[in-house]
Amino acid sequence: MKQTEEEFKLSEVIKLTGLSDQTIRRYQEDFNIQGIRTQGGHRRFKREEIDMLLEAKRLKEEHGYSIKQIRSHFNGETTSEMLEKNEPMKTVFEKKIVNLEEQLAEATEKIDSMVQVLTTFMKQSGQTNQTILSQFQDVLKALPETSTTTNNQRILEKEQRLNELKIRNKLKKEAIEEWGMLPEEERTTTVKTGLFSFKREENHNKKRAFIEDYISEHLVDRLEREYDMKQNQ
Repeated sequence: MKQTEEEFKLSEVIKLTGLSDQTIRRYQEDFNIQGIRTQGGHRRFKREEIDMLLEAKRLKEEHGYSIKQIRSHFNGETTSEMLEKNEPMKTVFEKKIVNLEEQLAEATEKIDSMVQVLTTFMKQSGQTNQTILSQFQDVLKALPETSTTTNNQRILEKEQRLNELKIRNKLKKEAIEEWGMLPEEERTTTVKTGLFSFKREENHNKKRAFIEDYISEHLVDRLEREYDMKQNQ
C-alpha cells in the first residue's frame, strides 16, 4: 500500500506501470528519474516519477521512440522523426505550422503590394515619397525574421508537448473515474491467498489497458478542440 500520499513502493510501481524492476532501473538512469531511498535502502517513487515511467513506456510502445528520442521529449525537444511517429502531436502541430505559414504569406503579399505601389509612384514622379517609404518599412518590420520564426516553432513544440501531457493527465483521471464506476466483477480478479482461501483484488493489468484505451480513444479529439478554442480566443 501507499506509504504516504506521494510515495510508492517498488512493488506498487511495478504493478502500476507493468514494467520490470530491471526496466525501471534502466529508465531511472536513462531519463534521470531520481526516486527516493529510505534509510533502509529501499526505493520509493513519487506520483510524478511514476507518470514519467508510464510516459516513457507509452512513447516506446505506441510510437516506437528510441531512448534518445524519449530523452529529447522529456527535455522539451521535438525532432521530425518524433513527429512522424506521434500522429496526434503531428496533426495539431501541423495546424499551427499552417497558421504561421498563412501569416507569413499574408505579410509577403502586403510587401509585394507596397513594392508595386512604390515602384509605380517613383516612375511617375521621379522621386521618392517619405510616407510610402515609411509604410513600406513598417510592413517589412512586421514580417517575421528567420530566427523569430525558428523560435516560434520551438515555443510551439514545447507548448504542444505540455498541452498533450496535461490533456493525457486529465484523460487519465477521467478514465480512472470511469473504471471505478464499472461493476466490481469487471474490475477485480480472484486471487488465491491460502490453500483453501481466496480474495478479490483489483485487476491492475485490465485497469491499465482500460486507461490506455480511453486515452487513445479521446486524445486527438481533445487536442484539436483545445487548439480550436485557442484560435477563437
